[in-house]
Amino acid sequence: MTKRKKNKIRRAYILRGISGSGKTTHARVITALEHERAGRIVDVKQFSADDFFVGRDGQYRFDPRRLGDAHAQCMRKFEAAVLEGTEVVICDNTNTTAEEFGAYARLADIHGYDVRVVTVYRDPVVCSEQQRHAVPPQVVFDQYRRLLAADIPRRWNPETVFHH
Repeated sequence: MTKRKKNKIRRAYILRGISGSGKTTHARVITALEHERAGRIVDVKQFSADDFFVGRDGQYRFDPRRLGDAHAQCMRKFEAAVLEGTEVVICDNTNTTAEEFGAYARLADIHGYDVRVVTVYRDPVVCSEQQRHAVPPQVVFDQYRRLLAADIPRRWNPETVFHH
């Protein structure tokens, strides 16, 4: 059962975009805007499969063989935050397909969150050149094709952000 508190914000942002598009940066902007909108410090938790690959030393070490484990851990943490009633939850994975972002959106929706699926667009050539995860260019372009093909249901308040 989800813990509920009076007058509490219940908003979920599901960010989607190709590697290097600025999802994590946009999540920081959302956090600041939520604090400003509420006029107080809001309980915000941000989740990313990338966190799985950050070692105790703070270094990012991607291992494609562990990607399934990374996404499973991200979903478990997101679900735990929703179930404990965190005011604002943010998932900033690539979420290029309806299946990927839909799992997070449905979970938040079922538990009474105002869901917003935010697509962060940036030129895939720029992303391929500037992203910090050493994702091969072909993978970035494949992500972009999937991103463009996915439909977002209106009930999840689709938004678009362009990063330059």
